[in-house]
Amino acid sequence: MSRPRRVLDCGYGCGLWCTEVADAHPDCQTPDMTVMAIHNWICVLANMTVKVIGVDINPRQPDEVPDNLYLQLDDLNRRFTFSSHNFDLVHSHMMVSGIHTTRWTQYMRDMFRVTRPGGWCQMVEMYLHVQSDNGTLTDDHALRRWSDLYFESHEGLKDLRVPLRLPAMMREASFEHVEHRMVQLHTCAWSNDERDNAIGAANRENVQRMLSALAIYPFTERLGMAIQDVQLLVAQAKLEASNPAFKVTSSFPASRAKWSN
Repeated sequence: MSRPRRVLDCGYGCGLWCTEVADAHPDCQTPDMTVMAIHNWICVLANMTVKVIGVDINPRQPDEVPDNLYLQLDDLNRRFTFSSHNFDLVHSHMMVSGIHTTRWTQYMRDMFRVTRPGGWCQMVEMYLHVQSDNGTLTDDHALRRWSDLYFESHEGLKDLRVPLRLPAMMREASFEHVEHRMVQLHTCAWSNDERDNAIGAANRENVQRMLSALAIYPFTERLGMAIQDVQLLVAQAKLEASNPAFKVTSSFPASRAKWSN
């Protein structure tokens, strides 16, 4: 899609994606151009009167935003209020821990409804069932226990296995021409491939922070673990994730689909 006129970003987070789109399409300020972004609250690129609207449940904003980017709050667990057939591209990313289990079917239908005929929907999610590329990471390791507990702590609230079903869910929502790719991201620098090794090195700090940030509340409040036990498990998991000998990867399922009319 070389020149989208209207773009919706569901889950803008820190605003990097919608900011890049806004910068790449400065003509979105013309009266017939709009880009919109959402993250359990909203972010949108817009025209001279609508501006860009971004949605996120966390009212944080980037330090600097393009003139054609506007951020507002909204909840993606509620039905979309956007008019039908409104966007050339609908982008949703990292929403698996935000969307309620019972909301996903309607969430997909909402994205289909607001996509114009001929438009595209793309989704990127995170599947935190960690794997070892050489098979050395076992169920007895702290990192695998962390992963199992993370899934257990969300049961009945959030469906963390949705990323594996994205293609089927998009088809059920009436999207067509569905494409799917499973991206494996390394948790540290261990690959012989120069590019993959650089990505793993850059991702190491993200993984270290994630292992702590995603565990403290659900493990203590939902599973009833003592904070000392959680901290010990996290510390051990961090060591294993950053150990090149284990060759650990996490999965990022990515799907895109088109609405053909």
